[in-house]
Amino acid sequence: MHGLFNRFLIIIISVLTGTSQLCAQSITGIVYDAHSNEPLIGATVMIKGEQGGTITDIQGKFSIATEAQSGVIEVSYIGYIPQKQPFKKGESIIINLVEDNRQLDEVVVICDGVQRKSDLTGSVAFSGALIRQISGNEFLQHLLV
Repeated sequence: MHGLFNRFLIIIISVLTGTSQLCAQSITGIVYDAHSNEPLIGATVMIKGEQGGTITDIQGKFSIATEAQSGVIEVSYIGYIPQKQPFKKGESIIINLVEDNRQLDEVVVICDGVQRKSDLTGSVAFSGALIRQISGNEFLQHLLV
């Protein structure tokens, strides 16, 4: 009788373990730049309607756990148009993000502040007197800031 109970317990545990493994799955994929086909490192990947998310690794790959059989993946990256893509259980997803040129605007550093390139009406130049006042290393630091 005791052996029968142990067998029954083992069967119940096996069924419950198998069921929980069937519920939780990982959705995998890769995020690329649509223009250059280079992988995007650090893109944010989320499942619509769920909490949490992940980011892409150095190869643009991601893996995110979900119990959903299907849904929508939302991918965003600075300077790119966010994209939503449907997924189904067991599919690997490839996402190509397109640059958002409206978000990127050239900036020009001038002596008394920062202005957008489009706001300038003339030329921008350093005066010789200003350059002489700044030492070589300090001048380079000002250019790099």
